[in-house]
Amino acid sequence: MMVRRYQKRYRSNLYKKSTRSKKPKLLSVPEQIHQEITAVKSELRELRKKTFSAPETVSNKVQSLNVSKKQDEAWIEKNKNLYLKKKARIEEINEELKRKNFISRTLFSEELNKEKEKLTIQTCSYEERLKQVGEVILNISELEQAKREWALHSQKIEKLKVNLKNLEEAHVHQLAFAKQQAALKKQKKLEREKEKERLELEKKKREELKAAKAAAYDEKQREQASSVRKTLFSQLKKSKFCPYCYQLINKENVHADHIHPVSKGGLSTKTNMVLVCSTCNLAKRNHTLRSFCSRCGFDFETVVARLMSLGKDV
Repeated sequence: MMVRRYQKRYRSNLYKKSTRSKKPKLLSVPEQIHQEITAVKSELRELRKKTFSAPETVSNKVQSLNVSKKQDEAWIEKNKNLYLKKKARIEEINEELKRKNFISRTLFSEELNKEKEKLTIQTCSYEERLKQVGEVILNISELEQAKREWALHSQKIEKLKVNLKNLEEAHVHQLAFAKQQAALKKQKKLEREKEKERLELEKKKREELKAAKAAAYDEKQREQASSVRKTLFSQLKKSKFCPYCYQLINKENVHADHIHPVSKGGLSTKTNMVLVCSTCNLAKRNHTLRSFCSRCGFDFETVVARLMSLGKDV
């Protein structure tokens, strides 16, 4: 069962991986221009393969073919009537050969056949000349079509050359712009890092100044506390018990504590200082009264009532 479940999970994961569409990579402007330049160059190569390199030779060929065509057409026009007469004579010979009986055909057929062969050869030469003229006309039309195609290809090549030149210039400008942008980005990054360092230094200085002020304040409050402590012994006349744990205190284990800690802004005044046992003072440290009571398990309201009975601000 475990193997089948694992196989199903593995197949589902494979299906998820295969169906997950990959995001196409976005090209930068210089890369796009470079791709366009490559496409234009390949198109130019293809056009140059199709385009012959010497249109003058084609023009010369067309000119020579036109001259020969005119000569052939003049010869054909000159001999046209003669050709028609010879064709008519061949038909007459064929008719005569059909009319003659077998005996007379054998007597006169040799002369007629010789005449017919001679006329046939002459008419065939005329027909071959006609065929040659047709081929010449076809060749001329093909060469003219090739010339037109060459002209179109030449125009396309010129346009592609201009386009290629513009693209190369744009590519150079875009590369320079990209380089400039990279330099600006680097400069901004350095400026941000410097600004960050400056802010961190300022923060550190402020913290040091704050710590120094706090230390000076703490020292001042401690010095003031030593003078206030002497006036607190009158508390023992009212109560000889610690207001926190309510244990008996004497001059050996008595400590003066700030109800609101000095580190949290407490002042060294008679209403903020109270005589407590050494155990509670060491346990309280810089905690607030409520936090100290919850940590040590004292009743906060009872402790507050004891302190207020001693004339303390809570």
